[in-house]
Amino acid sequence: PTDYKNLVKYSKENDIDQWIAKPRSLGAGKGIYVVNTWEELTLERKKGNLIQSYLTNPHLIKRTDADGTVQRYKWDMRTYVLCTSVSPLRAYVYNRGLVRIATSPY
Repeated sequence: PTDYKNLVKYSKENDIDQWIAKPRSLGAGKGIYVVNTWEELTLERKKGNLIQSYLTNPHLIKRTDADGTVQRYKWDMRTYVLCTSVSPLRAYVYNRGLVRIATSPY
């Protein structure tokens, strides 16, 4: 919500007209929805939801079946980093992370 002016500037410079709204009080993908207009975006700002630009063409994992059919799957990866100092920069990367791959094609 505090970066609204930057979001609008970035969206206009990069011709972005779709965003994803994520309620702060929910997790695990619950309550996420697509925002399609500038008017809706303004309302989301007032709600205090987290807003991200919508990726219309995400990077997908491709798998070719035995019959030659190509399937594409969404995925995401999380890396956990603890930053204990900014100047000098001191960050620790946890040696475990999380990767999720969809079980249904995109």
